[in-house]
Amino acid sequence: MYSGCPLEHPDLMPNLWVNEGEIPDNGIDDDGNGFVDDYHGYNFVGGNANVQDDNGHGSHVAGILSSVANNNFAIAGLAPSTKVMCLKFMDETGLGYQSDAISAIGYAIIRLSDNAQNTELWRRVIESYMQNTSG
Repeated sequence: MYSGCPLEHPDLMPNLWVNEGEIPDNGIDDDGNGFVDDYHGYNFVGGNANVQDDNGHGSHVAGILSSVANNNFAIAGLAPSTKVMCLKFMDETGLGYQSDAISAIGYAIIRLSDNAQNTELWRRVIESYMQNTSG
């Protein structure tokens, strides 16, 4: 989360989360979740699927957490087999809105939840927040 992910980084590529219901870059919301082309996550700043890091902070955090171990490149992360869902709520200057951060957290909870009741509860919480808060 934060300012995005470096999608081409050799230490992170194997650990990028993949939305298997989505076909990347086809301009269609294949899985019907309301987010077009959210193959590796979503950009809540731009309202699109471009999760490429343009600030560096997200790359730094993702690298510390989940850089692949034993690949003879750079470092090993603290949890080198952890999948990284790229969620962007900060712009290139490092600024972002609380509402975008909450939307990103809600997205992650809904996408990763295996409990339909949890998913519906979080969906309602986020919708309520978004209706009662301006950016």
